[in-house]
Amino acid sequence: MRIQDEYEIREEREKISGELKGMKKYKKLIGA
Repeated sequence: MRIQDEYEIREEREKISGELKGMKKYKKLIGA
């Protein structure tokens, strides 16, 4: 149970960091 929770938390963090990286790339494309 606990291992599953840790896995889900890690997945959430990776998703969030991936979105942040995507935003940085997007801003570079816009030239902001």
